[in-house]
This record gives sequence, C-alpha cells and structure tokens, in this order.
Amino acid sequence: MTLKEIGTVDAATCRAINADVRAHPDKVALANQAAIAKLTDTGCRLVVVLTTRVGLPIGAATAAAATSCTYVYKALHIYSGPFETYTAHDDAYVCWNGTTAWQQDYRHCYVTSYPLGFGGSDWCGTINNNTATVTLQNDFYIASYSAPWWHRPGWMSYTVNKFGSVSAVSGFCCN
Repeated sequence: MTLKEIGTVDAATCRAINADVRAHPDKVALANQAAIAKLTDTGCRLVVVLTTRVGLPIGAATAAAATSCTYVYKALHIYSGPFETYTAHDDAYVCWNGTTAWQQDYRHCYVTSYPLGFGGSDWCGTINNNTATVTLQNDFYIASYSAPWWHRPGWMSYTVNKFGSVSAVSGFCCN
C-alpha cells in the first residue's frame, strides 16, 4: 500500500479540526494524546492510497474480445498531525473492454469521521461514462458536532481507463 499526500487543508478548517481534537482528548487513544499539543493550523493534509490497476492487466487485443469488471474503492483521508479525522469514500463497480470504460450498477459515496465529526456526500457522480476514460467523483462535506454551523465542502475523484488502470486520484478540502 502506497500513501501519497496530494494537498493540504486550509488553515481555518485545520484550526477547527484541531480545536475539536483538543476539546475532547478522551476520544483519542491514550498512546496518542501527547501528539495533541503538537497540532498546528498548517498541519492538516489530504492523503490517498495509490493503486495503479483495478483488475488484471490486459492488452488491447485481449480487451477487444472481453469485458472485465471489478469494484473500485477509493478514499481521501484528512489528517491533522497523526490523526485521521475524516475520510471521504467513493466505491463503484467499474467495467472496461479495451475501447470503453463505464461505471455500472453499484455506486456508494460517504464520509466517515472521528467521533466528534460527521459528513456526507452532496453528489456521487460519474463523468464521461462509456468513453475511453470514465471519471468518478464524490462531492462531500465535513462538519463537527461541537460546532454544527461549521460545515466545509470538498471533493475527490479518480479515473479508470479503457484497460482498467486507475489514475488521476485527486481531491480538495475544505475552505
């Protein structure tokens, strides 16, 4: 598993995330509580897990004669220091045949969070379906129970090409 940092969270959002963590240290494992004092307003980052292929590698000739399908699970993790605070998920059933890629049937977008926050998906969409490269996107939001008026939007997306390779995993959160 390869993790890649793809961006940072704006200072105001990071400050709000850190305030929640500091206000409720009991929600953090005892072994990690010392790290709370080291959190900074610029220490929140966006991290993805990189995978390069969702299925078995197939060449153009093989792909032209066969359709392959698999479930793709992608997530954009939001960290503050060592703490994973929110994760936007995008799960889909994707197919390809060497000419075209498409999202078929199953699709689920959601947000998981540490005990003080919550979130959800505003839009779980497929862009350029049935083309050489299909893009899947989750437009999400994150929020906090201790400050419910604090509501921040973000997005994550990735593409699957006509040979089943996943690329262009990207995202943004949250100002």
